Amino acid sequence: MHLVHAGATGLPSSSPDVATPQATRAEFFGNREGFVAAYARIRIAAIAPPPEALLWDNFYLAYQGENDREPQSVYGDWLCTSLQTLMPVVKPTVHVQQRARIAVVSSRLHECTVGAYFSSWIEHLSACGWELILVHVGSYRDQLTEQLASSAHSELTLDDGIGENSRRLRELGADLILYPELGMDYRTLALAAQRLAPLQLCA
Repeated sequence: MHLVHAGATGLPSSSPDVATPQATRAEFFGNREGFVAAYARIRIAAIAPPPEALLWDNFYLAYQGENDREPQSVYGDWLCTSLQTLMPVVKPTVHVQQRARIAVVSSRLHECTVGAYFSSWIEHLSACGWELILVHVGSYRDQLTEQLASSAHSELTLDDGIGENSRRLRELGADLILYPELGMDYRTLALAAQRLAPLQLCA
């Protein structure tokens, strides 16, 4: 059984006037509150949907120019709790290694805004003593991807379901997972909502 999700998390990509976004936000957050209340942990456990049924992004909130920290935290807490209910937490793999291992995880490690912003981070971190692993969510690659790959110490591509992607990222044994961005891709949000490394950060 799939959750009724889109109505609570969908947003238009544009608005016809200045006033419309405020009305849209009020409706959106009302729907979100009702959705989170309706699908509490106990109901998620009873329905036992596939984890993919929980995944959705709401990136269009970023275009409204408002402070979304609190409602996004509510959604993040719900997603974290729900995924833990369906996929119980497994302690991250610990590897004994000579230098600290950092995994940079994104579906946007290519020619785009994210690639332009964070290329220098990847190149700098890999030259500063970290064992840097590029983790691609999805299989898309371009020239910038190859350039970043040449800076990293190794790569991992995650292009399966959330369960398998989570297992493989956990088994990487990273000391730290860095998500350059969160919100543009529901697959990456699902990974970030779990404890897959001792320390996890978002830029």
